[in-house]
Amino acid sequence: LLLPIAVFIAVMVVYLRLNSDSELVVMRNAGISDMGLARPAIIFGCVTTIITYGLTLYAIPASMRSYHDIQRDFASSLAGVLIEAGVFTDIAPGITFFAHARDRSGGLAGIIVDDSRDPARRLIYTAERGAISSSAEGPRAVLENGTYQETDTKTGQVSVLYFDHTTIGLGTFFGHYNGPRRRGADELFLGELWSGADAGNDQDARWRMRVEAHRRLVDPIYCLAMALIAAGCMVTSGQPRQGQNLQVLTATGWAGLLMIASFFLRGV
Repeated sequence: LLLPIAVFIAVMVVYLRLNSDSELVVMRNAGISDMGLARPAIIFGCVTTIITYGLTLYAIPASMRSYHDIQRDFASSLAGVLIEAGVFTDIAPGITFFAHARDRSGGLAGIIVDDSRDPARRLIYTAERGAISSSAEGPRAVLENGTYQETDTKTGQVSVLYFDHTTIGLGTFFGHYNGPRRRGADELFLGELWSGADAGNDQDARWRMRVEAHRRLVDPIYCLAMALIAAGCMVTSGQPRQGQNLQVLTATGWAGLLMIASFFLRGV
């Protein structure tokens, strides 16, 4: 997003300086045509366009893929790290977790889990010991030697169940982080976007991926377009130090219209 604007500003500054120092006049008198004066800006625009293609087609999707993978791996172990001994921890809205003690291996003792997400009932787990572990469905709390207490908030009736071993899935609290996940469009490379392999039978997702593929092919060209706008407006002046403000305003106006159109089309 910033490279096209940076290219436009760079080309404008260079030609403004050349014009203010009367160097454009000297080069014209030496027989250099407007196309010859604009050639460096065109080359600069082409080079930045190639760099932007490298970013949009490989660097950005690869970095986003790595970022989301690291985020998932970190979040999958977050549940175990989040629990602090002797502290009531709100791990999610309506979920409070307490452990009296914690050993070096990560084992927990004196566990209380209060689940009040459902207004119709309240669940309270107590256990002598337990631990937080990972599974294909996400992090889970493994509890041993405890009770499961369910209270009906309307009638006040309480039912208690004793257990030797049970597990509480925490994947819904922290997200489903283990196992395969569907990658977002910002993580897919051009070939994957074009084939729509990760979309499955979702036709809308396939169309969104196809739109993303077209965007990645078109966006880098804005660098060249911005360089052409700046050079085209600045090298066609008649006299030095005359009409520069008009040229700058004209170039800025065309560049602004192009960027506004690009944002509008992106939103559509």
